[in-house]
Amino acid sequence: IAGRSDYLVAQILASQCCYAQKKFDEVLILNQHFMPHFDMDQKKTGKFFIIMAWIGKKDIARSIENYQDFKKLYPKDKVAEGAPAAIVQLYLDLKKDEEALKWCDEYLTDFPDKGAYEEQILFYKANILTSLGKLEEAEKATKEFIKKYPDSDLATQAIFLTAETAYKKKDYDAAIRSFREYIEKTKKGSERVPYAAYYIALICQETKKYDDAIKEFTAWAKNYPDHKLLHSILFLLAQTYESKKDLASANVNYDRI
Repeated sequence: IAGRSDYLVAQILASQCCYAQKKFDEVLILNQHFMPHFDMDQKKTGKFFIIMAWIGKKDIARSIENYQDFKKLYPKDKVAEGAPAAIVQLYLDLKKDEEALKWCDEYLTDFPDKGAYEEQILFYKANILTSLGKLEEAEKATKEFIKKYPDSDLATQAIFLTAETAYKKKDYDAAIRSFREYIEKTKKGSERVPYAAYYIALICQETKKYDDAIKEFTAWAKNYPDHKLLHSILFLLAQTYESKKDLASANVNYDRI
């Protein structure tokens, strides 16, 4: 069909297929070769696939360079909306939290009107701020996320994040409330439920509410007998009995380890 009007459309579809198969070099070759022949809409699509191909190749520098060029040509265009979100993920994979945070803000600036990836980006931002120890900002970001997306699948994870932030701020009452809320709203099979229960018991111990701590640690050991944290829980339980001068019960739990 060379020379026909649908010839270039076929080239775009071919690059889409290559992208789906993660053949990123072929995506780059196809789009760069045919770019001079594309009409305006085709060029926009082609440039988007070039960005995503560089992202697929994990080349952050060229991903950003091509995204910035795209923004100059097509400001506020939502075709490339997934690019900054993907760049955030790349930086997170590389454990470069400061850069990931910068690109969260880049996305929210470029697409302020509730973009398609806003939910994901706001959640990322709250997580990153917590990881960076920026607890006041993290708390604000988490509350903003829950307010905007109360029915999101990520909302329960945001509750855990709220609890974790409160714990780091030593706001123990708020932390326990949020951890309990998380447990109530999350399916029992969730991987984080044992950790939420662990934090509740740990807070009781740290605040010297030893009877409550013993109750929580004992329930934890009963509910999660095969969990990797079991030995740590039994050790903390034994320590708590020692704090109460109940050495017999402490030794029983040391022996269980």
